[in-house]
Amino acid sequence: MLLKSSTVLPKADMDRINFDCSTKNIPIPTKKEYRKSLIEMTSKFINRMRWRAYHFLKPCTRNNDRQTNGFKSKKAPPQIPELNEFETQMTNMIQNIEFRRDRAPEFQRKLSECTKAINASTSLYIPADKTTNFYKMPTDSYEVLLKKSIEKEYMKAPTNVASEINNQAKSIVENLNLTDRVERIAEKEAFISLKDHKDNFANNPTSRLINPTKSEIGKISKCILDKINKIIINKTGVKQWKCTKDTLNWFSNITEKKATFVHRI
Repeated sequence: MLLKSSTVLPKADMDRINFDCSTKNIPIPTKKEYRKSLIEMTSKFINRMRWRAYHFLKPCTRNNDRQTNGFKSKKAPPQIPELNEFETQMTNMIQNIEFRRDRAPEFQRKLSECTKAINASTSLYIPADKTTNFYKMPTDSYEVLLKKSIEKEYMKAPTNVASEINNQAKSIVENLNLTDRVERIAEKEAFISLKDHKDNFANNPTSRLINPTKSEIGKISKCILDKINKIIINKTGVKQWKCTKDTLNWFSNITEKKATFVHRI
């Protein structure tokens, strides 16, 4: 039985915000943010090079018969002596990086001012569901609307449900020998987007609930179903289009196309 809430969000508790620019614009980062991002990306680059060099120098260690179901290894790559000098030079480049003091363009200054204003605000900026609009909302009002959305779609579960799901996932992962690749469920806070395209939204705002807490076991099920579908398609010759490109290729390969007109009365 689903719980229902009779709480209604007050009309005056949100305002539509116009940023006068695309929210996909990227402002110039600070020196600290740039260094942090540079170190993170360099670390990922070196890890990929270590794995590639490791499998190149020791091809017998690669297990091509292992079914990984699309999961990448979580292990740290081994140290490769042949890459020590290269890694040292990469580290020195990061340590000796210098920044120019060029004056930022007017557009970037506006982005920085907008970013500072958002960070200094005590309200929340909630995106719309199917439009590019944003709405400024107090934290209390947002929590009321979030609670209303959660109680509409979910019911309260026992405290040990998450542990049971993790234990079931653990047994599946152990049977498939994927314990070094699959992580347990990461508990994340649910959030909402506003349905401002609905009628009477100003007086009775509604929202779409988004739950980011999902188990990685679903990826295994998808791989198994894809293999079964592939076998069925090869044996039966059934046409199954998984994307728009496949549909267009099928239509283009039709030699005799006949247009069909339907007369509606």
